[in-house]
Amino acid sequence: MRGTDNDVFGMDDRNRWSAALTFYTSEFAKIRLQFNLDDSKALGRREQSVWLQFEFNLGQHGAHKF
Repeated sequence: MRGTDNDVFGMDDRNRWSAALTFYTSEFAKIRLQFNLDDSKALGRREQSVWLQFEFNLGQHGAHKF
């Protein structure tokens, strides 16, 4: 059987769009807000998702010695 993953899942007509905003609160942390829109006939409708991400660093690293 030959084919691609798109053929197997019926996602060959899929369109996905994503936009993200990132705010750096300091050199050690950032906050990211992301919106995704997934449009495919295989899904039967438009799927939308929103993600909020917090990222921070702790401990010893190259810039500072603790």
